[in-house]
Amino acid sequence: MSSEQQKTQFGKYSDEELAALAKQSTEAAGELTKRFFAPIRAAAVAIDQQISDDLLQEGLLAMLSAVGSFDEKRGSLRAYVMTCARNRMLSAVRRNKPLGGDYDGSEELEDKTEPAADDGAMELFRELYEAMERQLTERERGVLTAYMTGMSYAEIAQSLEITEKAVDNAMQRARRKLRKEFGRQP
Repeated sequence: MSSEQQKTQFGKYSDEELAALAKQSTEAAGELTKRFFAPIRAAAVAIDQQISDDLLQEGLLAMLSAVGSFDEKRGSLRAYVMTCARNRMLSAVRRNKPLGGDYDGSEELEDKTEPAADDGAMELFRELYEAMERQLTERERGVLTAYMTGMSYAEIAQSLEITEKAVDNAMQRARRKLRKEFGRQP
């Protein structure tokens, strides 16, 4: 299936329907990531512009975990994802003062109308996926993709028939390679 066909195919699904598909399809997970990229990026910038790239990464990981644990009986996916992403970004700021963040955590984020995805954000997203294909080994991509769909380390280890330590090591290597690729570390 071409990327244009996938775009058309996934465009007809609601966020909630796509979340169910994302548990078995990396393409569906990718489509959800595209849909939530701009609002998560806006939330990261609102929390602390200086470290917004790091917060964006935390927010996207939270989004993908939220997709895996989402229960449609409890409300909308969008509200759940944004709550999980904001909470994880705020926790990262509090946990990692060396990141340079000056956000004190006492402020509440205002509900903001989500901005339309801009060309720069979509370009960054495309670059991320290309970097994953180019820089990561098959195991690292598999572990990262499974993690992004909400699987725990134990579930990933069982499905890939490796140890949880191997899962952790693959995640650390993947994050290190992607940070290096995007100039976030030497």
